[in-house]
Amino acid sequence: MGKLVYDGKSVYEIDEDCLRKKEERERQKEMEWQRKNLKQPPGVRRQMNKTNEK
Repeated sequence: MGKLVYDGKSVYEIDEDCLRKKEERERQKEMEWQRKNLKQPPGVRRQMNKTNEK
């Protein structure tokens, strides 16, 4: 069951499952945005140190 919110003469029920799903979608969207924006621009190579070289 959701939470009840009283606002004067009005009563609202908050669907907690729906709210959790919405928050999860927002977190996923934020993570994807961060992943997308942290990529290196084209033409830039990562420096390899001697432990990574073959």
